[in-house]
Amino acid sequence: MQTVNYVGDRAHHEQFAEQLAKPGSDDLVLIDGACEGLVPRCRAIRTRQPGAAIFLLACREDEIAPEDWAALRGTVQGVLRCDASPRILMASKGVAPLLPRLTQDEIDVLACAAAGLSIEQTASALDVPARLAGSLLDSASTRLGARNRAHAVALAIRHGYDLGG
Repeated sequence: MQTVNYVGDRAHHEQFAEQLAKPGSDDLVLIDGACEGLVPRCRAIRTRQPGAAIFLLACREDEIAPEDWAALRGTVQGVLRCDASPRILMASKGVAPLLPRLTQDEIDVLACAAAGLSIEQTASALDVPARLAGSLLDSASTRLGARNRAHAVALAIRHGYDLGG
């Protein structure tokens, strides 16, 4: 049976971690992204469990201090929002980069793309100029490292962003 360890003190994060315990996978460690001493904790766990998949668990991406993002890049596999489906983590384990920080506007544009809306329809739905909607989609795609619009949507979903689908 897989061992899932949770480091933190939020009950809903611990419940999420318990849902991940499935047979046939390597160990997972979920670390609360808002816990004190985040970088040293992550490094210590990486040293003790070099083969473990380490993910930060957060309610919002901005819970993780900006200065910690760069320091954690080689230590953790990614960041997962606690409201994401546990299947997202299992599907992305070992390949998910550190979660790109998207703005709410970028997430909204990706949600429209996921719903199949064109840039013009997205602009109308979000009440923004079409040029801005396109720019936000380009920005989100760049941050995600996506090759195209569909790839951007897929990566956002894989990283745990809620696109309303």
